[in-house]
Amino acid sequence: MNPSAFSRFFKKTTGRTLTRYVNELRIGLAFRKLADSNQTILNISFDVGLKNLSNFNRRFREIKGVPPRQFRNKAAIAFGSN
Repeated sequence: MNPSAFSRFFKKTTGRTLTRYVNELRIGLAFRKLADSNQTILNISFDVGLKNLSNFNRRFREIKGVPPRQFRNKAAIAFGSN
């Protein structure tokens, strides 16, 4: 299957583009890392495969509805950590 055919098949099957799906997986992993670790947001961004902090912040806010720093602060208050 060529790349274009795969992309059409993927979107038809899942309802989202491959890029969107991969970004959702990356941000889901980052979400857990932000809540469970003391790693810097930059390191988490790199760990999940987003090598540009500005892009990471934009994608995180787009998918989760809140910037990563704000999420981490709320998680720290909710779970009494950090």
